[in-house]
Amino acid sequence: MNKVARSIASLLVRACLLTPILILSPLVTSEAKAVSIVLDGSLTRLSGTDCGIATYRYGSSTTFDGKQIDLLVEVLSEDTESTSDGCININEGSISARIRDKDVGDTAASMDLKITVVEKGTTIPVEVDRLIMTGFDLDQSSGGHTGTDDIYLQAPDGVYISNNSEVTYSEGTFFGGRYQAKLKGTSASCDDDKDSVERECRGGAVFVTGDGGINKVSSVTVRVQNDNAYGRDNYTGSSNNNRRFDLSFEINDIEPIVNLNTDYGDAPNSYENARHSVSTNIALGSGLIPDHEVANQGSAAANGDDTDTTSVNYDDEDGVQLNGQPLDTQSLTAGVTTNLDIASFGTGYLSAWIDLDGDGNFTDADEQVVDDLLINSTTVENTAVPIAIPATATAGNSYMRFRFASAQGVGPTELSNSDGEVEDYAVAIAPLSTLPPFSCAVPSLIQTTTNQGQLRQFQIATQTFDATGFAPVGFNLNGLGYREQDNYLYGFNNSSPTRELYRVGSDGTAESLGAVAGAVQNFILGDVHPDGTYWAAPFDSTTLYHIDVTTSPPTLLNTFPNALPDDGSDFAFSADGTKLYIVGHQTNKLYEVDMTGATPVPNPTPIATISGIASGGWGAQFTTPTKFYAYDNFTGGVYVIDLATGLSELMVTAALFTFNDGTSCRGEIDFFDFGDAPTTSYGSVAHTLVPGSYLGTGRSIDATDYDSANADADTDDGVQLSGTNLQGETLTAGETVSLDITTAGGGVLNAWIDWDGDGDFDEPNEQVATDANISGGTLSVPVPSNATTGTTYARFRYSSDPGLGPTGSASDGEVEDYQVAIAQPVVTNPDIVLVKRITAINGNRTENTNSTPPTPLNAVINDGVASSADDENNWPASSYLIGELNAGLVKPGDRIEYTVYFLNTGSSDAETVRICDWIQPNQSLVTGLYGESSTGARDGTDIELNIGGTVYQLTAASDAADRAELTTAGSLSATPDCNLSASANASDSVLVLDITGTTGDPTGLTTLPGTTGQGTPTNAYGFFRFTTKVDE
Repeated sequence: MNKVARSIASLLVRACLLTPILILSPLVTSEAKAVSIVLDGSLTRLSGTDCGIATYRYGSSTTFDGKQIDLLVEVLSEDTESTSDGCININEGSISARIRDKDVGDTAASMDLKITVVEKGTTIPVEVDRLIMTGFDLDQSSGGHTGTDDIYLQAPDGVYISNNSEVTYSEGTFFGGRYQAKLKGTSASCDDDKDSVERECRGGAVFVTGDGGINKVSSVTVRVQNDNAYGRDNYTGSSNNNRRFDLSFEINDIEPIVNLNTDYGDAPNSYENARHSVSTNIALGSGLIPDHEVANQGSAAANGDDTDTTSVNYDDEDGVQLNGQPLDTQSLTAGVTTNLDIASFGTGYLSAWIDLDGDGNFTDADEQVVDDLLINSTTVENTAVPIAIPATATAGNSYMRFRFASAQGVGPTELSNSDGEVEDYAVAIAPLSTLPPFSCAVPSLIQTTTNQGQLRQFQIATQTFDATGFAPVGFNLNGLGYREQDNYLYGFNNSSPTRELYRVGSDGTAESLGAVAGAVQNFILGDVHPDGTYWAAPFDSTTLYHIDVTTSPPTLLNTFPNALPDDGSDFAFSADGTKLYIVGHQTNKLYEVDMTGATPVPNPTPIATISGIASGGWGAQFTTPTKFYAYDNFTGGVYVIDLATGLSELMVTAALFTFNDGTSCRGEIDFFDFGDAPTTSYGSVAHTLVPGSYLGTGRSIDATDYDSANADADTDDGVQLSGTNLQGETLTAGETVSLDITTAGGGVLNAWIDWDGDGDFDEPNEQVATDANISGGTLSVPVPSNATTGTTYARFRYSSDPGLGPTGSASDGEVEDYQVAIAQPVVTNPDIVLVKRITAINGNRTENTNSTPPTPLNAVINDGVASSADDENNWPASSYLIGELNAGLVKPGDRIEYTVYFLNTGSSDAETVRICDWIQPNQSLVTGLYGESSTGARDGTDIELNIGGTVYQLTAASDAADRAELTTAGSLSATPDCNLSASANASDSVLVLDITGTTGDPTGLTTLPGTTGQGTPTNAYGFFRFTTKVDE
């Protein structure tokens, strides 16, 4: 579009003093919608007094995003006196402000108004993509008694003045800088209103930039002023006269000074004219109404819309951007498809052309690159449009033309009367590089080594960086970055005195782009931002340099001192470009820099710490959408940080290269842990490597399932049996094993063992853990008695994902497979072992107070004899065998309690189990000490027997009630043999207890079962106790 002098054409001009970022900021998709606010006639003063500081609510019938809205008008300051019509009112559906001067010495009157779109009945602001304000009847009195009606604007984005209007526009700093633009009314007298249009007295403004940014407008601030508002010192007419300012936010009210105008292009004249009728409903850009001209404004730079003869330098061409910058003077590469960001308003058809052969026209068959692309919206939309430049395009300067029209089928030179806008741009076509590009189809980590001159790509199979397929670059290459726009690497040659920037192809060959003027530094850190621009930092510096690599030579765009929170050896951008990540030089702290604003903002507080290492070189740093990777120059360790949680982990230790740099194309790179049981039968299983959750002390990354016959191809260490890695261990059918599970991070355990050896984990009893919150504890696994003997496999999966099956993928954690053996239990003869202890003296089971110091009686004492009865593994617990071997001193009359523990250590049941205890000479059995009645008194039993937690009270009498009796050595039956000591006399007392039997207590115990494990079963062991008295 082009502009001519005010005297012959209408103008769309831009107040750019405070808002030049309108054409420089990256395009953002607006969620707000265009709004035309129709007042409903209601007006309420919420606070203050009329003609003073006050707040008013204007009701409207407009609905926005499903909500009804109002206009809130605040009088911020005023220099006016009251009028008979009031100062704030409604006139013909518009906000009406009336001012009058009646004071002495000053003829001016004014009001400062802040007008805010709010939710109906509230003060909650509502953001819209643009507000269009129209001022009516901007004139002066017919008798010359007043000055002109003027409107001052705070940071407008565009002001519209028709060629039929005598309202003029100027920029400056007004009232201490509070206002930056002025609409000055005509010196004639008009009667312009909504129903009776007099264009010469009407002006308007468009606001698209609010506190929230572009297309986030909720309020505007204006001043209405007349420098001689019937001033008292020079006017003697009616005291009720006043100057009325009517302000409307209905889009229809600006259309009378818009719809008669035409927008033209500004490419050189050889490209011929293109034109559109100007409308408020459709345009390129962020919502400004197109400016208008009377003819094409051809210029070599295609900037006739921007360099007219007025004092206003309004960049009307704001609709097309590349990499967040206006398209003007940027390069498109032959043979490459480039995404352009097209901002548009309203519904229409987008068409575009580029002069591919430099012949000065757009008429060649392949030069239309966009053909009637429908953009259907009432919002300010940002559309990514791919532009494919043929490899045969002629390199050099060229031009592009974009037309957004309400009608289809417009050509490159058609003088269309359809509504819309045309924008022309001077561009360059860069020659196609001969270097082979990389591919981001399978993202990977790429590193330079050997003084940064050899490219290497990380290979999962070998778990290291491999140089295969890359020729040596041949010189020091640093600050490596991957540019997704052309799939090349970019980095600096620091061995060159001019520090040239290089482009690198997928085979390792490189080509110089030239030195960057103003940026001849020893750049060590660097990366390509997702928008395609290159950023670098020198060694031992926190200054960032921003570089455009599309120009020849590359161009320094800006320099940002103190932009990094720490100096480092490399950095990497987030996948969306909002963050820059850097691990400080020789630290283990990850920092971030906010890249969303015009200036990078470093965060001095680390967001993560690399665990397991105190510091590193960190010469190569990489990012994916969810993770950050760093290579340690000192150890070769590749560490990964989860950007969502801040958790970190050593992923792999690769080959060590002291000098290196790194980059990646930022696609998601998922590393996995696979199982290693035979895949053909047990199926594929994989866990994504995410820092935090795993089994054992660590995990490896795997290229695929190992399919190992012995399930020993991976480094599994999370499951142990009796302190030994589970791999190759034997499980006995019918027994219960206790597995020790070592875990890191949060998660649940699911586990399976193939009990029947059929090559799967499908049987219901083969899942031995289901979403178990094991957290580094033990897992009790009963081995089925019918488990098939031989080699089989176990699978353990630890993850935050519940409900995992034995195959398939998991979002985190680890899988470990083990080969184990199933054996049948070894049958052994019954073997009853006995342990006898003194457990009380005179009823005190804690200590014997006869001794000094007292002898403890409640401890566990080993007899010190190797492999004796108290060393058996199947006693129920280490604290079971309580009592003392040597209880200390006793005296005549003392009572000594003996406890005899028994255990069947064989695997077979024992029959006819008789225990005989010889009561030593000078001692005699004390009767009636055990058992307790309901009143609490002893009921006279002599012996207490405990088997499997059941207590039996027995007597020493020879009767059928129980199987205990006190007899003499000479009276013992021949069978079963008590096997007493040879020193026992026939008259010595012997306590006899038949543990097994069919009559009397203990009932139901015809045999004493053999033990299958520690404390199992509970009726395979027990104890009985009795008390003797030392003879007096």
